[in-house]
Amino acid sequence: MSLVLSPIYSLLCGYGFLIVITVVFYFMDFYKNSTYFHWGSPVLFFNYLIDDEKTFYILLFLIFIHQLITNWIFEVTYPWIINTLQNQRHTTINHSKIICLGIVNFNSLYNQIHLAFIISGMTSQFSFLLSLVLADFITLTYINWQYIKNKIVEFKN
Repeated sequence: MSLVLSPIYSLLCGYGFLIVITVVFYFMDFYKNSTYFHWGSPVLFFNYLIDDEKTFYILLFLIFIHQLITNWIFEVTYPWIINTLQNQRHTTINHSKIICLGIVNFNSLYNQIHLAFIISGMTSQFSFLLSLVLADFITLTYINWQYIKNKIVEFKN
């Protein structure tokens, strides 16, 4: 496999560049002068000022649960669309054609609504980003472990 096509190599390059950006921002006093990098209220979410801790933690928890569910939908539905509906070699479907189109469109609608939550959360405060990342690690590890746990590891040089 070409190094350029290696997922490990591409991730290492991406994280290396993130480290460079983080260091540059640090030397520009980016973190010291930003309200984004604090924890708790006050925080502006969907142009609504949350100024009490209870509301902040309820919202943080809701965003976390939302991301768990979103990952479940994305990790199950998107591969089904690609591997079942859009795969020319796969000639049968396990739902009616109308139901399949409904799944595709409801998945798309959900993704657009989800995008609004993600953008608002990620841009309002670092705590929401951490909540999303934690939810990602939990669901993506669990779901993808279900796919890989019974696979045979074969190393090729």
